[in-house]
Amino acid sequence: AGKPGLISWKGRGAENPSLVINTTDAPVAFSTIKLPARAIAVHPGPKVAATAVWRSPVAGTVRVSGRLQDADPNCGDGIVWLVKHGEKTLRTAEMNNAASADVEEISVAVQPGDLLQLSIRPRAEYTCDTTQIDFVIRDERGAKWDLREALVGGAAQGLNDVWWLCSGEGSQLGKDNPRAKELAAERKQLDERLAQTDYAQGMLEGGIPQTRYVGFHDAAVHKRGRYDSLGDMVPRAFPALLAKEQPVIREGSGRLELARWIASADNPLTARVMVNRIWQHHFGEGLVRTPNNFGKLGTPPTHPELLDALASEFIRSGWSVKQMHRLIMGTAAYQRSATPVGQASQRDAENKLLSHQHRHRLTAEELRDAMLRVAGRLDESLGGKSAPDILAPRRTLYLTTIRSDRAGFQMLFDGADPTAIVEKRTEATVAPQSLFLLNHPFTLAQAEALSAAAAKACDDSKERTRWLWQRIFQRAPSPADTALAARALGDAPDAARWTAFCQMLLCSNEFSYVD
Repeated sequence: AGKPGLISWKGRGAENPSLVINTTDAPVAFSTIKLPARAIAVHPGPKVAATAVWRSPVAGTVRVSGRLQDADPNCGDGIVWLVKHGEKTLRTAEMNNAASADVEEISVAVQPGDLLQLSIRPRAEYTCDTTQIDFVIRDERGAKWDLREALVGGAAQGLNDVWWLCSGEGSQLGKDNPRAKELAAERKQLDERLAQTDYAQGMLEGGIPQTRYVGFHDAAVHKRGRYDSLGDMVPRAFPALLAKEQPVIREGSGRLELARWIASADNPLTARVMVNRIWQHHFGEGLVRTPNNFGKLGTPPTHPELLDALASEFIRSGWSVKQMHRLIMGTAAYQRSATPVGQASQRDAENKLLSHQHRHRLTAEELRDAMLRVAGRLDESLGGKSAPDILAPRRTLYLTTIRSDRAGFQMLFDGADPTAIVEKRTEATVAPQSLFLLNHPFTLAQAEALSAAAAKACDDSKERTRWLWQRIFQRAPSPADTALAARALGDAPDAARWTAFCQMLLCSNEFSYVD
């Protein structure tokens, strides 16, 4: 910035993380910052911490202390700071914008080469996070190592031998550590164990350890949703609109009480919502056609007495989803054809009276699994790791879901958006779906496998055609179907023509819809 005595550093290819040192005896103003005399400040990157590291030259017990001050209070939402000994976090907390924080003294037993580090991490908004830092280490014999004095004064403090400023976490520094080889071997063993470990995202009650959020607390009202504009403390409870008789929360977070209330037989809403979802799965539409909204703005149930009867039976059966499936699938309404009879389509265009079954288009998962099934390639094994490749023969349930992937097979065929709460699948008919069925290697592979299976089952063309219709559509071909097959295949069809014919059948509406 053209300021004499003001020294700055940043990493390669990015403005931040960065470091600024005022080596003068007077405050220096630059940008929106005014840095005091003989002071240092760091700024984290969007996702990377700025870290001050001390490598121990001694063995014994040392005392660690420090202080932080927001050097740019004009904007931003503050930072998260951590003091670590190697990989172990000794203390961590958040510091809000325009605030300061003291790092109260910590006693640590160290060996030569051990790393102690002070890391400044960004929060949600990383801009304006320039933070003035002091970081001091003292041992039992009275020796003192001061980061600010080292950077302002230079080599007298052993800079580049004892102190570093680095991008990222200080524990990543290993090449100059006397324990580097030992640490590398430990890391290799850890990586080998992790490669054999399955993961699941979990949740821990009781707040974030070693922060002010640890334990169970009543929360303050966040005015207009702002964490920095708090109102009165509110006891843990449920919205009175949903639960007029409040369960008493005497200990813990209240999640257990919430779960018991949700699954209580005295709560009429839960059972109605669940059986409506099951009904929607089988009929395409629920008895309440707004499954996420049973309130005044939602759609009233088409058959309220039926909804109540199913909910009562659901509770009576011990909340058995399987029993509810059996009950619904045994009804005459479920077993009807999707073809309207008489004047049903005119008198009940939306089929709210269930005079016939809703025509059902296969979902993305059902379509892919059906192709694998008729081709004889479906892997029905249960459990195990997900498959990242659509060409894998595993059920679509086991395909890897990448939330940022908006162009994959499941999104193309109206799969549920993994980033949102989806009350109901949409049904779009777009050209890329046809292009997928015509050109994608997955469709071509299933057509080839189906053609090979048909050739193995039957030599005669007519018999092979009947076998394909039974295999794909679960019915015998009509005279019109047989004539169509004869025209498409010709007099002496080769393997390529049979494959193309099988692909045509897989692309047909009859295969994609259940009537």
